[in-house]
Amino acid sequence: MLNKKIVFSTVASLSLLAATNSIAGEPGVYLGAQAGYGDVHTFSKDSGLAGRLFAGYQFDTNWAAEMGWTKFTTATQNSTVTKLVPVNIGLVNVNVPVKLPVKQNVKTDAVDLVAKGILPVGNNFNLYGKAGVAYLLAREDVTTGRAHAHHNQNNVLPTFGVGATYDFTPNVAGDVSYNRIQKVGNSNVNSTDYVGVGLIYSIG
Repeated sequence: MLNKKIVFSTVASLSLLAATNSIAGEPGVYLGAQAGYGDVHTFSKDSGLAGRLFAGYQFDTNWAAEMGWTKFTTATQNSTVTKLVPVNIGLVNVNVPVKLPVKQNVKTDAVDLVAKGILPVGNNFNLYGKAGVAYLLAREDVTTGRAHAHHNQNNVLPTFGVGATYDFTPNVAGDVSYNRIQKVGNSNVNSTDYVGVGLIYSIG
């Protein structure tokens, strides 16, 4: 009798685990959010808190397509520049060198579209890799003395990443990942790195 109970409990547990993995791998829409650390490789102070929101569609256990938006920390740099300022001294005009403070801020965002390959490894763990393209937008503000300038730099660049998920329930999973947007050729924006931790909710 005891052996039958043990066998029944084991079968029931395995069936529940299989059902959980099956539901997690079924086709459907999913939404996710992450917080983490980003580096835009612009100035000496160009890394810090970053975040990513994303949505995707899982075709089956092994494949999905995903679109995301990443907000990086604002990169800052303070420096000085020497400028010749004309000054009247009596009847003579002379150019006097004056040091002016320069403050630069660069705000960076990225929108990416990637294909995602998923490898279930058991015990509700999944590994994945992804690759695609990203639209990287950097908005720079420069203040020199009382003068102010603003310009945008943008480009479409290749992006790739790796990560892992753990299914807490059939609909909720923990997610940790690393993503890279790679500068190519004479691109006017730099590469970025991002490491994030978050949650994924599967709508089904």
